Amino acid sequence: MRKNVFLKLSMILFIATVFTISLFSQDTIPENSIPGDPSSWFDLSRVEWLYGVIVIIGGYLSAFIPGLKNISVGVYRVLTWAVLTGAGALYFGADIWGVAITYFMATGLYEIVLKLIFRSPQPTDRNGRPVNGKIEPLIS
Repeated sequence: MRKNVFLKLSMILFIATVFTISLFSQDTIPENSIPGDPSSWFDLSRVEWLYGVIVIIGGYLSAFIPGLKNISVGVYRVLTWAVLTGAGALYFGADIWGVAITYFMATGLYEIVLKLIFRSPQPTDRNGRPVNGKIEPLIS
């Protein structure tokens, strides 16, 4: 238990150090502002990173989204969420390769870093018991 806490704290310290070094090693700090106009969120330069944020947050909360919580395997739940939101990103002007690369980067970020800090909740059945992640055959 103690080793796991030390691993999490050292990972957080490492990531914070990398971000701090990259921020203060620049000559000028780039201006990064959140746009107030909702239509500018879907600017072509922002669609992919907004899609990445949606995949991470939606994948984390996919055990609570109606329809997706019926899928017992977490990987397929997140993949279904990513395909549905990826179609929306393509509609708003994203590139198919950009969406695919962003999906792999977002899920890799969760698997490598965020999963060590906080795990995604597991789906439960009607009685509140956790559901085992197994794939049921389509034809029995």
